Parts: sequence; C-alpha cells; structure tokens
Amino acid sequence: MKKNCLNLMSVVFAVLMLFGAAFAAGAEGAAEAPKGSRFLTGTKVFEKTFSDSQGLEALGAETVLGTVTDAAGADGLTLTEAANKAAVVKLFDYAPSTEEGSAYTLVLRGSMSAAASDKDESKDMLGIAFNILDGNSYCYAVLRSSGNYDINRQKDGKWQSGPGYTTGNGSSRNRMLSFFEYQPDTSYELIIRIYSDGKVRLILDGVVTVDIADNFREGTGIGLYLRNTSATVTYLGVFADETNSSEDDKPGSETPVDPENPENPENPENPENPDDPNGDGESETKPVTKPAPTPTDEKPTGTTGGSDNGKKDDAGCSSEIGVGTLGVMAAAAALAVVLRKKREEDGQ
Repeated sequence: MKKNCLNLMSVVFAVLMLFGAAFAAGAEGAAEAPKGSRFLTGTKVFEKTFSDSQGLEALGAETVLGTVTDAAGADGLTLTEAANKAAVVKLFDYAPSTEEGSAYTLVLRGSMSAAASDKDESKDMLGIAFNILDGNSYCYAVLRSSGNYDINRQKDGKWQSGPGYTTGNGSSRNRMLSFFEYQPDTSYELIIRIYSDGKVRLILDGVVTVDIADNFREGTGIGLYLRNTSATVTYLGVFADETNSSEDDKPGSETPVDPENPENPENPENPENPDDPNGDGESETKPVTKPAPTPTDEKPTGTTGGSDNGKKDDAGCSSEIGVGTLGVMAAAAALAVVLRKKREEDGQ
C-alpha cells in the first residue's frame, strides 16, 4: 500500500509539472508584438537595437545640440540631459528622393525617468529628431511627461511657432489632447510617418494622432531628441515605404486605410473626410484612449517591424489560450488515469 501511495504521488507531481510547463509556454507565447508593427511594412533601411552595450561613441553618434551623458547596458542605451535644455543626437543620415512619391517611416521605442507632470506642457521630453541639418535646423516629434505630444521644427535656431491642428509652419502644438496617461520608466513607441504628399504624422503606441504637419527637409540626419530627463532607448529604425498619402491613416485608428479599399463605415455621410462626418466644415475628432502602458520590464522582444511575437489567430485569440487549454486537458486526463488505477488496485 505504501508503495502504491508513493507511485501515486510521483505521478501527480509529474502531472503538475506538465501543467506548469504548458502554462509557462502559453504565457510566453502571449507576449505582445510592438503595437505599431502594422505600420512598419516598408523596406528596412536602418535599425539599431540598443542592447549590445554600445555607447554613443561606439555608435559613431554625433551630439549636434546640447550635452548628453550616456550609459550603455544590456537593457538599452540610457541618455541623460539635466540642464533643462534641448539635446539632439544624430545617429545616421538618410536621404530619400525629394521627388513626389518618396515616403518613409521612423520608429523609436524607449522610456523616460521623469515623473508624471500635471502641467499643460512639461519640459521633460523624449522623441525622434529628423531632417537634421545641424544643431540649429531640424524637425522633431516628442512625447512629454504631461501626456502631450508635439511635432515641431527648428529653423536657424528659432522654433517655428503655431497653434495645433495647422499646417504650413511645420509645428503642431497639441497641449490639450492628453490621450495617453504617461508613466515614468514605462516603454512607449513613437512612429513618425513621412508621407509622399509632404505631410508628417505621429503614431503613439499604435494609435494615429490627430495632428498633422508639413514636412520641411532641413537636412538628412535622423536621431534622438531629449530634454531635461534621463531616457532609455531600446530601438530606432527607418523603413522606406511605397508612395502613400496622409489620408491613408485615419486619426484615432489603429490600422492604416487600404488605398485600394478606402471605405469608411464609421462616417458614411462624408467618407472622404473622417474628421468631418457631417460635411459641414466642423471637425468632430474626439480624443481616444491609450491602451494600458507596458512596464519597462515587459519590453517588446521583437527588434524589427512586423515581429511575430504574440501572434493571434483570425479570431483575435492569443496563442496562450490554445496552449494553456491543452495543458489543462492533458493534466486532467493523466490524473483520471491515475485515480482509476488507484481504485483498481484498492479493489484487488
């Protein structure tokens, strides 16, 4: 009898181990892909994953504005600007054709250490610098610790001012729309879409923002923008796109519009302008709610756009469901066999 009990305990322990392994495999398979990977469909031109302990000097980077200290590590490249001034670090040059039809997409993943601010416009910023000519002329798109975002332009050392929701001056100052709740040391993904119609739009964590600005090509440099904070960046890339239009991406949406099937069921009265569904010239764009942020210790593991990490099936179900369910079924079946054998032995 004692021997039978020991055998039973061994089998039950093995079943529990099997269940735990199945659950762990399911959890691993459920890791989300970068939220904006659906926008990174172009040809990869450049990418850098900051996880190989390379500092700015080893990367051949050039700090064209401000002073930045760096600390390289396995979790990313940490940069610090503590003088409450802007800093621009150029990492590489990219010179697409200036003719109609050139388009490309930039993507940055990283986090800031700055505490969340309740100011309308905080001075703690992290973002992408592009069209860099030098430290006086460049464009940049940033997120702020107050939960706001900007698309801006510096020309000859002067900020090109202008209200939000306007084009023609290269700036988009969106102070009121805080459609995401900023949290320190939390990974965010910024995507800049440079359209072939000469416009620029920012996508935050996979959600298309409402602001749009003109693309002023001051120079060809691409890199990082930092102000008054420490930030850890994990990825920077550029993808060359085919001819596209700023109308391809609807504000507030998480999926691009298919140019070959531009139906807009959300605004049937005026499908040509998703911001003006009634066709009366009045915008009805509403803020959208950002999905729950991803803590820094759960950074996306994919290093390129279109990562297959965390694939979902056609019904939108995570692979964790399938693997976890199989694990439970296997454990239940094995336990039933053990109990039946135990009853047979007790009946002998």
